[in-house]
Amino acid sequence: MTEGSNHQKQLDEACMLVGRFMYYFGLIERKIDQAVVKLLDLDDKITPVVTAIDFAKKLRLIKISVDTQIKGREENKKAHDLCSDIYKANDNRTTVAHSDFDVAPGGGVQFGKTVTKDGRVLPVGPTWPANQFHACYEEMRSLEKRLDELIRVIEPAPVTDVSLWMSPLSEPVRISTGSGKGALKPWRFNPRK
Repeated sequence: MTEGSNHQKQLDEACMLVGRFMYYFGLIERKIDQAVVKLLDLDDKITPVVTAIDFAKKLRLIKISVDTQIKGREENKKAHDLCSDIYKANDNRTTVAHSDFDVAPGGGVQFGKTVTKDGRVLPVGPTWPANQFHACYEEMRSLEKRLDELIRVIEPAPVTDVSLWMSPLSEPVRISTGSGKGALKPWRFNPRK
């Protein structure tokens, strides 16, 4: 086997590892969307709009619903642990989805950028061997099953205060027409008023 074909084989393997990771994470996100649809009792028209919100906000809605619906200490902790584990999986997804990658020396995937120093090329992102990907796949399969269990337990419940699960604006919206006499004062949107 030539060096070029060996590299191509390793690159195909790296792409398969990354692609499979994204596939399994997509299944988790689909389950989260199912939970949101059930909690909010959404119809087909509004579902695509609501499920397009930020991943963390959807997961926060689920956590808040768990607190209001699941009163047993052990069951509540189990649901909170599930949400925490999903956040951890999302941290891995951030690495996989938002980094460039290449074949790692010895196999697996090298994420991130490379820099040159003293005439050498150095990776600055993490290296994931194939077994780390396989462990992530198993964890995501488990998360999907645990989400199925949670979806069976939760009930549709109206959200009376959307501000509980919507993060506040990172920067307040300010409108000003200038600084002279008669100018509007800076304005901050406050959804709770």
